[in-house]
Amino acid sequence: MKYIEAAIILLGLLVGAIVGSLIPIDNGNAALIGALLVPALGLLILFFVKKRRKAMSLEERNRQNQLMRQRYVDSAESKAEQTFFLFEKFFNHR
Repeated sequence: MKYIEAAIILLGLLVGAIVGSLIPIDNGNAALIGALLVPALGLLILFFVKKRRKAMSLEERNRQNQLMRQRYVDSAESKAEQTFFLFEKFFNHR
C-alpha cells in the first residue's frame, strides 16, 4: 500500500501541476493549487477504500480477493488463447 500511496502522491503532483499550469490564474497559483488538490483527493479516496475494506469480515475480504484473482487468471487465459489463435491463424494460413 505504501507504493500505491507514493504513486498517488507523485502522479497527483505531476498531473495537478500540469493541468493547473494550463489554467490562467495569477502567476501560476492554479498549478500550485492543482498540485496540492489532486493528491489530496486521491489519498482521501484511498482512505475511504481502506476504511471500507477494514470494515468487511474476513470471509468477505477472502471472497473479494478470490474474485479479483479469478478475473486476473481469466483475463490472462483469454489473452493467451487469443494470442495462440492469432499465432496459429497467421502461421498455418495456407
